[in-house]
Amino acid sequence: MLRYIVRRLLMAIPVLLGVSVMVWGMVHLTPGDPLDVLSFGSVFTEEQREHLRVKLGLDQPFHIQYWNFLTNAARGDLGKSIFTKRQVTHELMDQLPRTIELAIGGMIVALVIGFTFGIASARPTRCLYPRLSSPRRRRIMSSGLDNWHRSATRSTAERRRRRGMS
Repeated sequence: MLRYIVRRLLMAIPVLLGVSVMVWGMVHLTPGDPLDVLSFGSVFTEEQREHLRVKLGLDQPFHIQYWNFLTNAARGDLGKSIFTKRQVTHELMDQLPRTIELAIGGMIVALVIGFTFGIASARPTRCLYPRLSSPRRRRIMSSGLDNWHRSATRSTAERRRRRGMS
């Protein structure tokens, strides 16, 4: 079991790298200057813009910016929020209790629904749920639903034409 967990964790590394490359690339492909977003409508002089470019590392090539991001993220430094001016890791830690609360609530709902349907499908075949959930019944019900949907979305003129009323 330990080997399985270690193998899965090792397989997550290339996935996370791939996702980070894709997100980083999409952010850099968006039109506009990142300093325009940071300015919030205020006007910077060229000297201020150049100072901010150097300070934020925007003067460096794409791959150097990405490498700096990866090394900082590996150390746990995700930078500062442009809205609150606080460290992003502190912002994430502030929201962690709510995130855990939502995750636990979602798991409880999923377990209740899963157990309910699991118990209902394990009941004897004379009850209603297994008869309705058999593959044959699902095909019959879905084909009827398809026919109903087609007839419900058909225009009135088309129905009249088919009946010979026009």
